[in-house]
Amino acid sequence: VPDRDAITAPVLDPARHAPVNPLTLSIDLKAGFSLGRVESATHAITIDAPSERERRIALRDGATATDRDFELTWTPAPGTSPGLGLFRERVAGADAVLAVVTPPVAAAQAASLPRDVIFVIDNSGSMGGTSIRQAKASLLVGLDRLRPGDRFNVIRFDDTMETVFSDLVAADEPHLAQAKSFVGGLEARGGTEMLAPLKAALRDADPEETGRVRQVVFLTDGAIGDEGRIFSAIAEARGRTRLFMVGIGSAPNGHLMRHAAELGRGTVTLIGSVDQVADRMRELLAKLESPVVTDLAATFSEPAEATPTALPDLYRGEPVTIAARMHEARGTLTLTGRIGGRPWRTVLDLSQAEDGAGIGKVWARARIGEAETARITGRMTPEAADAAILRLALDHGLTTRLTSLVATDATPRRPAGARLARTDLPLNLPAGWDFEAVFGTDQPRAPAPAPI
Repeated sequence: VPDRDAITAPVLDPARHAPVNPLTLSIDLKAGFSLGRVESATHAITIDAPSERERRIALRDGATATDRDFELTWTPAPGTSPGLGLFRERVAGADAVLAVVTPPVAAAQAASLPRDVIFVIDNSGSMGGTSIRQAKASLLVGLDRLRPGDRFNVIRFDDTMETVFSDLVAADEPHLAQAKSFVGGLEARGGTEMLAPLKAALRDADPEETGRVRQVVFLTDGAIGDEGRIFSAIAEARGRTRLFMVGIGSAPNGHLMRHAAELGRGTVTLIGSVDQVADRMRELLAKLESPVVTDLAATFSEPAEATPTALPDLYRGEPVTIAARMHEARGTLTLTGRIGGRPWRTVLDLSQAEDGAGIGKVWARARIGEAETARITGRMTPEAADAAILRLALDHGLTTRLTSLVATDATPRRPAGARLARTDLPLNLPAGWDFEAVFGTDQPRAPAPAPI
């Protein structure tokens, strides 16, 4: 991209420098329903349980290096019906409402249809080290989960792209063996050009087909600088396809992963270490084979600005969040769908919503994402989209493409009379990355930041 130098920060070589920017963290979790398992696969944590619906979480070892994402996952207590959490917050002269629909741990599932699955794997240089091993292992798990009657293809990309087969092929032993051999030979190299393989994966030769499910499983760390073109391509070409993003490595591009999956009406799965590959890919692929709740819809009895307008299917282990802004949280929210082919319906009394903090931000962030997508795809003019984004960001205190949070430090750090100077502060190398594989052996090493 043209602004590569402006958006690429210097990175410390861990062989030469100790980590910088330590992090401390504490979380008060109020799920709105009885909790089952609460855990972090990325960090050691301590957990206190004030009640069935609450948990208090902290880092067990105190301050830790910021070289990976922090991930916290929780599940509802076992049940056969979807778990429902309902919250509200008064902000900017209106009520923000948040409904979280969590799939049941055990429920009848809809009959599965044969699938067309296109696996896309990133083998660019930023995937060097453990990331490419995680991605290859994930894809091999995905190939093993294919069933008779399914069809598939595999696309790999760096700054070039290549498909294993010219078109979708049957998931039989000869084709699977050829695909597995191809995956086994992949190495991390080159730049990251994601747009062409994405368009190739979304290209649907039979968009009116109703007897098969079409899914794209996209494995990448998302180390790109042109998210706008990616989002536009998904919005324009998704058709009946569902896009499932698999974030590889310790610090994938979360913004790209979440918004791409939202536009593609799919989900995000994060794989931060090799020992997570088998379990997380099996969970993802099992839920892709048959959603728990289909035809999910939400209806408010009172006027409400709700998001998203079209709900995805509800998959095992993947909650659906519905956010809305109303003059006053009253009336009902009716949720309908089908569980195991049978109709399911529940009605929530909005006056019974629990008070929460940050609900308005969740709604505003979703609306900002919709405005950005509308701008990219031409459904809103740039001026109208920017005006909507700016209003939402200022009302709710959010950072966006147009707004920032500014911290002012009144403590003098510069000698009197010294001129201001610009310094690019280096970042930690994400855990699991190979410095030389990503940056090469002839690149200048980023200097360690001067002590303050």
